[in-house]
Order: sequence, then C-alpha cells, then structure tokens
Amino acid sequence: MTDFRERRSSPRVKVLDRTLSVATTARARVLDISAGGVLAEGEVPERWAAISLTLPMQGGRFSSRIVRRHQSGSAIGLPRFGAEFTEMGVESRHSLEQFLAKAAR
Repeated sequence: MTDFRERRSSPRVKVLDRTLSVATTARARVLDISAGGVLAEGEVPERWAAISLTLPMQGGRFSSRIVRRHQSGSAIGLPRFGAEFTEMGVESRHSLEQFLAKAAR
C-alpha cells in the first residue's frame, strides 16, 4: 500500500450517486428577451443544459445562466429555442430591467 499525503488545503471527499452539471455555450441570435428568458435562433443546446448567455446592453454587459426549455423551427428553416434565466447577478438583473423598461415606452 502506498503512503499518500494530502497536499490540498481543502481535501476532496468521495461522493456517490451524484450528477455533474456541465455548462455549455451555444452560438445563437437572440430574437427577443423578457424578464424570464429569451427566444434564440441558431445552434440548439441539449435540453436542460446550462448555458452561459452574455449580451451587450447599454451601461455594460448582461450575463446569465439559462436553461433551454423548448425547441421549434423558424420560417427560414433555422432552429429556434426558448430558454429560461436560472442564475443572474444583481447588476445584470438591473441592466435587464432598465432595458425592458426603455423598450416598453
């Protein structure tokens, strides 16, 4: 048996029967946005995959994690998908709310 000395400051602990969620990125064009999510057209990620969304908005960048909920086709044959926001920082939430308020005027 080998003598093993742990060098990590936070040792790993064995975990059984757990699922790892891996974030992915999809290249797509956002067609519309709401307080709850986006409709996009382009590469369609796996259903329920966590996706990183980053958009330029006035006053900075908007970023959020989204999860694809549904998929359909468009009139020009490109796939579309609807995604829901799952994680968003305070600054991004504020940027989104300002954007939506301006668009509603």
